[in-house]
Amino acid sequence: MPGRCAGALKYNHRNGKLMVKDGIYYGLGALMAALLLAWLVAPAWALLPLALGIFVLWFFRDPERVIPDAPGTIVSPADGKVTEVSTVEVGESCALGSAFS
Repeated sequence: MPGRCAGALKYNHRNGKLMVKDGIYYGLGALMAALLLAWLVAPAWALLPLALGIFVLWFFRDPERVIPDAPGTIVSPADGKVTEVSTVEVGESCALGSAFS
């Protein structure tokens, strides 16, 4: 079945969007809160929502990825790192281990 799996591994970018829609709402909301706090209270109060907004915008990005389609390739989720690949007996539960890098 390598032919069927190889087609599934090809990355299909969704409409050229650079971000997940929810990330835009949360990130811009936090940045607007930072702007309001800096304007109404004091600039120091804006640091936490500013950092949060920047982090959310970075976290929800949707960059182009090149996914290899070579036979036997294992791809980790969310730009992580595959930490373990093992053989299990039929009937055992299977757990996939990954560590985000």
